Amino acid sequence: MNTLYVLHEHGAPRHFEAITYLNNEKKLYDRVIHLEFAVIHQFVKGIVKRKPKLLFKSLYNVMHLLFFLFSRDKKIVIGAAPFDIFVYYLLALKKRHDIIYYSSWPYWDGSFHPRKILIKHQQKMWREFLDNTKVVAVTSAVKDGLVSFTDQVTVIPHCINPDIFHSHNRKEDNFRVIYVGRILEQKGIKLILELIQEIKMDIDWWFVGEGDEELKKQIRKLEAGQDNVKYFGSIKDQNKLAELYRSSQILLLPSYKTKGWEELFGIVIIEAMASGVIPISTNAIGPNTIITDSLNGYLIEQGDKKAIKERILKLYRDRDYSNKMSAEAGVTVERNYTIASTAKLWEEVLNSSELENDKKAVSTN
Repeated sequence: MNTLYVLHEHGAPRHFEAITYLNNEKKLYDRVIHLEFAVIHQFVKGIVKRKPKLLFKSLYNVMHLLFFLFSRDKKIVIGAAPFDIFVYYLLALKKRHDIIYYSSWPYWDGSFHPRKILIKHQQKMWREFLDNTKVVAVTSAVKDGLVSFTDQVTVIPHCINPDIFHSHNRKEDNFRVIYVGRILEQKGIKLILELIQEIKMDIDWWFVGEGDEELKKQIRKLEAGQDNVKYFGSIKDQNKLAELYRSSQILLLPSYKTKGWEELFGIVIIEAMASGVIPISTNAIGPNTIITDSLNGYLIEQGDKKAIKERILKLYRDRDYSNKMSAEAGVTVERNYTIASTAKLWEEVLNSSELENDKKAVSTN
């Protein structure tokens, strides 16, 4: 059976929607199987939360991880955090299978580590793993960071489904600023809460996401005392999330770079832009590949509350200007980030890999 395996630390099927879409359209593979390698975490979580499904899922993943060690020539797309100790297993897969490494990490010079280096030769093993490996990079910055290891790098960004995220039938009943993401301090939540207190205009402030309990408590406290603040919690249904976008004018993402994290892309940015929402984001390495400042959104230096406030008020007061920027945001996504366009790029990568395998088979025979 012709199977494509997608192996990721926590699954992340949202990152690989274009592959699923491509296979539904072209039937390149009999099956696309999504697997996770954080099996210990998954198993412990299943026990602690008494969720048998998680226990069975972890066993299912373990069986496949072992299967890969005793089989050959499987097609595997791998998404693993850079410099992770899991590299020793990845090297074993590289020797036995046809792999494509998938990454959104741009700092491959070692100046910035998302994971702690536990073993002396860990970084050396990563260099060995990346050497001449076929890679899909989420942004051009990722490609620039990887070209010293391999020349087989293709840029394929995250994408949206325009049947879900679109600007048709937008609701303009009130001016709204929406935040979508994890409720964490590094995401700039405290800054947003300060803005709510300082901007005395008829503006609604909506929050979507889960995270830190103390920050959620602060949001709920504001929600209880002000009619213009609403906290929705986590929304997994993309259609429901899209409705919220279509009722909003601004997506606000004032994140902060930390020792082990930076906004590397921001799928919510392209979801919002496709829905006609104008993004105001920290000028981080991910958002600045999507947003052209003052054309389809705004890029703000980290922590610059004054600049954020000025942009919000400008869009609030000048609706003609706001409508033009909203339209430009939608055009940007339509040109670069639809599921159909990214599926074509994945098709080229997967087909080129198949051709290479055919050539190897012929030379061997």
